[in-house]
Amino acid sequence: MSSKHISVSEALKRLKKGEKIGGLTIDFKGAKVKALDAFKLGKAGIEVPDDVIEYDDADIAYDPEFDDYEWKRTDIDPYKSLKEKLTVSIEIEKDITAWIQKHGIEIDHLLEKLIHDFYSSNQMIKGK
Repeated sequence: MSSKHISVSEALKRLKKGEKIGGLTIDFKGAKVKALDAFKLGKAGIEVPDDVIEYDDADIAYDPEFDDYEWKRTDIDPYKSLKEKLTVSIEIEKDITAWIQKHGIEIDHLLEKLIHDFYSSNQMIKGK
């Protein structure tokens, strides 16, 4: 089964009419896509390559709530409050320790991933 190729403008026309464009292939070769159009395509499930997206400040509407707000940089990480630090002490044979060091394995990241995946699996099993 071959997929039908359409241009970016054709895809946007179809979206404007309310048609579905799933299953179609958009030809981005040589195309330039306005940021708002890229957003519309993205909402329809089409991934627009970054290098074809054009940004023009003139296309952006003035919003006093956003534009007149005095933004301040903070050093607060909003995700940090969602996590807790856990200190673990484990004993591992010397040959395993050497292997870990040789391969540059970051134990903290490995353990985070293993625990997260174990928890997710456990939750899925409980849900059955």
